[in-house]
Amino acid sequence: MKRIIIGILATIFLLNNSYAQVQKKEENKEDNKPKITNIIIFPFYNATGSKYKYVSTYLPELIKYSFKDNKELKVLDAQVLEKDMSKANITSESAYSNKEMVMQFLKDKKAEYAISARYLIHGKTMQINYKIFFQNGKVLSGKDIDSVIDDRFLNTLEKDAHKISQWFQRNVLGYSLT
Repeated sequence: MKRIIIGILATIFLLNNSYAQVQKKEENKEDNKPKITNIIIFPFYNATGSKYKYVSTYLPELIKYSFKDNKELKVLDAQVLEKDMSKANITSESAYSNKEMVMQFLKDKKAEYAISARYLIHGKTMQINYKIFFQNGKVLSGKDIDSVIDDRFLNTLEKDAHKISQWFQRNVLGYSLT
């Protein structure tokens, strides 16, 4: 009888120990998963009311596209957030100028960063001013971009979007995807 009880106890101990090892392996798998960083890209504010209204959503799309190969980033852009922005009364202008509104939106969307910008068009030149809002309340202004509006304007916009995404990756995330 003692042998049976000892055998049952030994079996229970082994099963329990095996279960604990499996649980630990599962926990380690979770710890090894890359952390997903959520980034909001607001539509860009057309500060001069120019006829180039499409730039407002086109540049954010291009920036989002530049992050596509990084599986650790989840980009929420204006197309995805349109209804939520409307509910929160956020426009491209307020996304650029109202820090409190952006901070609340970051918190609500559980995002770590938001990219917001405005563009100003004067004749054949365009200037882009952009900011990065951090979830902790910090705001970092990026390097202004000056471009020429000519026959290669769409190509110029792609280059400008690439400059913004590279600056963000280098100065905020600490690396570059090239």
